[in-house]
Amino acid sequence: MSSPPATPRSTLGSTPSTQGRRRGQSSSPPRAPHRSPSSLGPEKREYLNTTAEAKRKTHGPQKSLDELRQQMIDLHYANNRNYFDNITYEIYNISQQDETSARYTKREIGININSQFINGRFYRLENPLKHFSILEPANGCNNGIVLTRQSAEQQKCIIATNAGFFNTKTGDCLGNVISNGKIVQKPGIHNANFGITKDNKFVIGYINISEIDNFDQLIGGVIWLVRNGLSYVNISETLEDMTTQETGSTFVTVRAGRVALGHDAAGRIMMLVMDGASAYSKGPNLHEMAQLMIELGAINAINLDGGGSSTAIENGSLVNYVSDSCPGSDIESSISRCERRVTTITCIYDVTEQNDRETNEKTLTVVFGTITSSFNQPKFCATPAWNPFGITFANRTTVGGYPFVLFINMNNTIYTVNREMKQILMWINNSINPNQITPDNFTDSYSIFVTNNGDIYYDNGNENGRVDKWISNTNTLVNVMNVDSSCDGLFIDINNNLYCSMSDDNIILKTWSNDSEMISTTAAGTGIPGSASDELDGPLGIFVDLNFDLYVADHRNDRIQLFKHGELNGTTIFGEGSSNNSISLNYPSGIVLDADKNLFIVDQFNHRIIRSGFNDIRCIIGCSGEGSQFYQLSNPRTLSFDSYGNIFITDTGNSRIQKFDFLSNSCDNSSMVESAYSSVLTENHSTYSRTGCDLSNYYYEVIQMNVNESLYYTLHSNSSIDTYGYVYTDKFYPPDPSINLILEDSDRFSKGQFGIRTFLQSTTVNILILTTVYPNVTGTFSIFASGLNDVTFERLINPDKCVIGNPCKNQAKGIGITLDDILRFEINRNVTLKNQPLLVKISVALTIIMFLLGLINSILSFLTFQNENLRKFGCGIYLLASSITSLLTISMFTINFWFILITQMNSSFHRGGCKSIESLLKLFLYFDTWLNACVAIERAINVYQGINFNKEKSKRLARWIIFILPFCITATIIHEPLHSDVFEYPVKENYYDTKIIEVHRWCVINYSRVVQDYNTAVLFIHLIGPFIANLFSALFIIFGTARQRSLAQTNQNYITHVRAQFREHKQLVISPAILLILSMPRLIISLLPGCVKVSDKPWLYLFAYFISFTPSILVFIVFVVPSELYLKTLKESLRNWQRRICH
Repeated sequence: MSSPPATPRSTLGSTPSTQGRRRGQSSSPPRAPHRSPSSLGPEKREYLNTTAEAKRKTHGPQKSLDELRQQMIDLHYANNRNYFDNITYEIYNISQQDETSARYTKREIGININSQFINGRFYRLENPLKHFSILEPANGCNNGIVLTRQSAEQQKCIIATNAGFFNTKTGDCLGNVISNGKIVQKPGIHNANFGITKDNKFVIGYINISEIDNFDQLIGGVIWLVRNGLSYVNISETLEDMTTQETGSTFVTVRAGRVALGHDAAGRIMMLVMDGASAYSKGPNLHEMAQLMIELGAINAINLDGGGSSTAIENGSLVNYVSDSCPGSDIESSISRCERRVTTITCIYDVTEQNDRETNEKTLTVVFGTITSSFNQPKFCATPAWNPFGITFANRTTVGGYPFVLFINMNNTIYTVNREMKQILMWINNSINPNQITPDNFTDSYSIFVTNNGDIYYDNGNENGRVDKWISNTNTLVNVMNVDSSCDGLFIDINNNLYCSMSDDNIILKTWSNDSEMISTTAAGTGIPGSASDELDGPLGIFVDLNFDLYVADHRNDRIQLFKHGELNGTTIFGEGSSNNSISLNYPSGIVLDADKNLFIVDQFNHRIIRSGFNDIRCIIGCSGEGSQFYQLSNPRTLSFDSYGNIFITDTGNSRIQKFDFLSNSCDNSSMVESAYSSVLTENHSTYSRTGCDLSNYYYEVIQMNVNESLYYTLHSNSSIDTYGYVYTDKFYPPDPSINLILEDSDRFSKGQFGIRTFLQSTTVNILILTTVYPNVTGTFSIFASGLNDVTFERLINPDKCVIGNPCKNQAKGIGITLDDILRFEINRNVTLKNQPLLVKISVALTIIMFLLGLINSILSFLTFQNENLRKFGCGIYLLASSITSLLTISMFTINFWFILITQMNSSFHRGGCKSIESLLKLFLYFDTWLNACVAIERAINVYQGINFNKEKSKRLARWIIFILPFCITATIIHEPLHSDVFEYPVKENYYDTKIIEVHRWCVINYSRVVQDYNTAVLFIHLIGPFIANLFSALFIIFGTARQRSLAQTNQNYITHVRAQFREHKQLVISPAILLILSMPRLIISLLPGCVKVSDKPWLYLFAYFISFTPSILVFIVFVVPSELYLKTLKESLRNWQRRICH
């Protein structure tokens, strides 16, 4: 789009407003450009712009054509007569395009006259040969008046406007009328005519009655607006008869609705209908109407009947704002408008069926040089969808950190700003590497807007207090607006008004982009932060539609505001305070409209994109919460469409620009396949909170959806209960339903049944969560999926993770079951031990019994192995140390139990105890187990070495092992206290209560996958390692001793000696096997999934836990009781202690 000419607003009769801020105002007014066809000489241009001498104040009676011709000759002067081949009319070749379907462009018009906004409709017919007619009313030209709409429907007109003048009292047509070769009327009033001859020529001007037979279409008007590309109003006003007009001599200057008919240089018909109301002096006068037609490209044009008759019909519907009020209604009413009955109409029609026509219905706006928008507003089908998995178009390396700016023009040139490098980046023609533009004094820009001619308007307000324009043709800068702070949003409407959204000042200013005086007026906001209808709080993104209505992303008010043209009081159409609150907004930062005025909202702090249609409000991109995955966004700032409907987003928090492809097959409903799934929600189903922080419980079912091809599918439910549906990728995590969430839908538009249109991938896991609208509801349901391929459904039973806590605060629980897990839901809080459940009481009794048995075991073992004779070998030293560690183990076991019991019974808790007790318990337990293994290993070495066994060396080695072993064990389990922590959450009566009833505190251990694998390996090493050492040592002793004896005692074979040794040393095999069996429950419960429901079988898990610690109290039984030497030594030690006590 080329830059529009600098037509001043004074040409339209408007006066620039002085409201708002004003910087650098020039003292000289702007001058209007002089536009004329190049074929006209300076004398003719001078003549046609002369008004004072030519204009007469009154109009005489009707003239004959000869009189009119002579008067025109007199006015033109004799020496200028050759300037027109025919002084009374112009002839122009018609476009020869000859398609069977009408091809036309329809556009909306908007102009500002005397601070009043005037709408209009403009039509340009590309192929008028077979698709344009002047039509009389159905019952004839002089037999009554009818509605334009009725005539259009009867004649199957695609586009129709009212046409000729008529007598308002009798309804008779005025002026010439020829319709499709039929001469309807030729009264000979010599005012301006528009006609098409039978040899396909346009004729515009004053027609002789004798020449009428040569016309195929002809309509008479009043005032020749445009002649040869220049305004002819001043001349024709002096020539034409306006005595039939109710406004008389003011007909040209009165402001009212207007209708014009003409043609352009390409031989195409032009029709223009402008709204207005003479009662309120609203609408264009004929000078302005002529200027507007010239700006639209007219070479010749006439004025048709206007005022209350001004009517535009499209496909049978009234599309303009007529000025007549309906009978019995107030003229001020904006909704009680009624079409006036008229006579003739202009008609665009098809030769073939109406649905087969070829049209260009982009509904663009044209006003004084601005022809098309510079950005893309795609027109989507009723069911549009985008691939939720984005592609990174540009990353941080290219766009720098935290990009804000994005603009895509209609040529798909992509613009953004690298704020770190202070550059404007521009990708042209799908280029991989962007062009770089570095304007002078370019600092940090928060917004840009690009016009069709490539001029870049950019925010330069943060440091320099202005908005600048970089002119692409000359690579020069122009200051176009002065501001007090950054423009967080820039927009240029179709009337070349420049808007600046200033979040720091809570206001939106606008100015005409070509105004050298740079006078700014307030478009919205008061400059004071607030949430009233005329206030804004941190406005960011803005959008102005073709009606000059302003849409604002009112950032800190969490809403979208709509300010109708010329109004400073806005309406909340979405977000906080609106009637449409099905989806809440959190700091919206951007707003874009498509061709059908569907809203696309950048919901910044919800990290998603919302599409709001007429009856469809949903998240379309980034619906799974904040993140950096390809389907997630982080603090997105702006979005823009390319011409294909793809969405580009500045993913600011991830420092990238993401592209989400429009899926054209989402509109294909031609060959749909429907799949079904039915089930029942029961009380056996799991429950969760839909909001993630609500104490209410909702039953849900997890369903995996499998597809063979990645496509869009429509899901909906048909159930006896009101349902919600959520789509996830990979996994569903009940404590935080926002994780992996792709799309959600409710019952808003489905009468209690959800409906989702979502993209299902064949290469990933697609999860559907079916739950209910209300808590604690069960019942049957059915789900239907329709798409181009089948969908198979599979119910998933087991959740992937288990948690503790409540929905507002929870903690994923790692693998393994601890005593805390077993007793957590059995111990009653704030209740004495006497009133605790039986399981708790028995646990107390067992703990005391085990402690006493462990104490006795350790004392007897210590008394046995403190004897110096037994400690001449390393084995005795190991067993002495084992007697001590077994006591420490059972003591820590007891401490751990009472720590859990006390902390669960009341709210007191010590983080140090949580981190240390369990780890110390394992340290002593593993130490004791490995000491037992060391005993077995030394015995095997003794058998192997025989008489060469070195007792002193054995003792030294035992002391070193006892010293080093605790450090080695600690090194293997040091990860436990590092990953242990206290998890606590408050318990309230309900979510909205501020009063906390109690606080739950638990010890939790949460490992990563790698650490979990390491922990599992450590468990096996400390359990299986000692068992293997005991077993192989025992077998070595048995078989080694048997071999030695078989060599010495040859009277018995080797097998006999093995049997004898096994009978003698069977306790060496049986004891480690028993210890392993007793320790196996500890291994099993340490490897159980954290989500095992312990409360279902608490007795089983409790006894398994207690049994796993019995090896620590069996040292005496395993090592002392089977040995005569050890028993003899114990008895001697007891007698020695008895003598000491007695003496």
